[in-house]
Amino acid sequence: MIKKILLAICVAFPMLAVAQAPKFGVVNTQEVLDAMPDVKKVQEQIAAASKKYEDEFGKLREQMDREYAEFQKLDPSTPEPIKQRRQQEVQALYQKMEQFQMTASEDLRRQHDTLMAPVISKVSSAISAVGKEKGLTFVFESTLPLYSGADVVTITPDVKKSLGITGTAAPAATTPAAK
Repeated sequence: MIKKILLAICVAFPMLAVAQAPKFGVVNTQEVLDAMPDVKKVQEQIAAASKKYEDEFGKLREQMDREYAEFQKLDPSTPEPIKQRRQQEVQALYQKMEQFQMTASEDLRRQHDTLMAPVISKVSSAISAVGKEKGLTFVFESTLPLYSGADVVTITPDVKKSLGITGTAAPAATTPAAK
């Protein structure tokens, strides 16, 4: 009798372990993001802000070029204090340009992060919802695994469907400068 119970447990235990095995899913978040209209809007807003910074930097660059050209044209007989003052003005403009570049870069990064936060949240929520719906234990980024078994579920199409995205990624928007 005890042998039969042990035999039943030995036979049932592996079946229980298989029934309890975790289920894994993979998703290509970049593909999802590339297909989202929200991301294209963010890219357009960042491009517009970047253009404004580029225009302003161009004005600074022109001012710097003028000041430097004037400094180069100074007569050799110009008194040393005047030369030093002009040189300091050129150096100050150069530092102003460097500071402007750093500030612009930081601001564009901050704008991008702020504008992308709701989009990322939306994608994350969709991944969670699809994972729960499919009974998955883990969902991994599909670009990272070196090996994926046959029982791993690809949920990228389901996430796109959950977000209301149909078909494949739309072609990238063409900017006037690219034409």
